[in-house]
Amino acid sequence: MPVVTDIDRVDGNLGQLAVAAAAGTLTVASWLIVPHPAVPIAVAAVPLALAVAYYRPFLLCLVFVAFSFFRLHEAFPVLYPLQIPLAVAALSFLP
Repeated sequence: MPVVTDIDRVDGNLGQLAVAAAAGTLTVASWLIVPHPAVPIAVAAVPLALAVAYYRPFLLCLVFVAFSFFRLHEAFPVLYPLQIPLAVAALSFLP
C-alpha cells in the first residue's frame, strides 16, 4: 500500500486552493475598498447567482417577469436603486 503524504494531497487540490485564495483575496480587496458589512455577503452571492442563472434559466425568467410585470422594484422603494430588472435581463443572456 503506497504512503500518501501531505504534499500529494496538496498537489491534487491545487485548483481548489487557487479558487479559494482568489475568492478570499477578492473579498478582502472589495472590503478594503468599500468598508461595509454587506460586502462579503454580496461577494459570496455573486457566484451563487451566476450558477443559478446558468443552471436554472427558467427561475431567472420568472424573476424578470415578476419584477417587470408587477413592478415590485417600484412598490418597494428600497429596491429601486438596485435595478433588479436590468440585472436579471442581463443575466438572462448568460445561458
